[in-house]
Amino acid sequence: MTNRFAEIERIIAEDPRERGIAQLVQWGALEAAARLLLGARRVGIVSGFFLPVPQRGETDGPPGAKAIGEALQALGAEIVFITDAPNAPLFEAMGLQVKPYAEGLLDALALTHLLSTERPGRAADGRYYSMSGRDVTPYTAPIDELFLQAPTRGIPTVAIGDGGNEIGMGKVHALVERDVPNGAQIASVILADHLIVAGVSNFGAYGLVAALSLLAGRDLLPSDEHAAADIHACVAAGGCCGHTFRNEPLVDGLPLEATLAMLSRLRATLG
Repeated sequence: MTNRFAEIERIIAEDPRERGIAQLVQWGALEAAARLLLGARRVGIVSGFFLPVPQRGETDGPPGAKAIGEALQALGAEIVFITDAPNAPLFEAMGLQVKPYAEGLLDALALTHLLSTERPGRAADGRYYSMSGRDVTPYTAPIDELFLQAPTRGIPTVAIGDGGNEIGMGKVHALVERDVPNGAQIASVILADHLIVAGVSNFGAYGLVAALSLLAGRDLLPSDEHAAADIHACVAAGGCCGHTFRNEPLVDGLPLEATLAMLSRLRATLG
């Protein structure tokens, strides 16, 4: 089984957009995160990256968040999806209810675990940035505050990212500054107990579901039909590709076929 965790981690760590994330990968974090979440009772899942130029949420993030949430629900956990108003339509289009961020939310939700995928994490200057260095602070609610509060409440955290500017990347802050374009500006300082670095955040989320599947002894991955439907639902709600900035069924510039191929490769590791 150890070899299969390593194979999943290797697959999701591929860097199709050549962002320089290879040096950020925390080998072994995927298995550790899956084992942490296996017995979770109530998990908060944070996602949503707003693109200021098209004024729309990104297609990378919410579909992966849904896949993780459904896998954990199948294992008996309660799930609370957390985002801000600009990104809520993408979650709602996939049939999910969301909890908007508000001060005091962490205590009100009584979470046992907290997870983020493709959600901005503040940089050293307290601002939020896109990969290109664009300041997206005016469009970004400070949901990463939950990850600052979690350690004081004894809530373990998991984060997934693909660029260095997301929640959790504080764990590799120095490496982001060194190895990622614009890293000195965009590097997030927000930590997570376990950081899963992937070439595409949705792929990292599917990788986590595959790891949970190995531990649970059952396939928890979304079907091709469901994965495609989720991406199309996000696009129908106005979601845009974070690479082309257009309202089309791409994820980080990759066509839907790339998502389905990733799911097929991950499913093959389950045997």
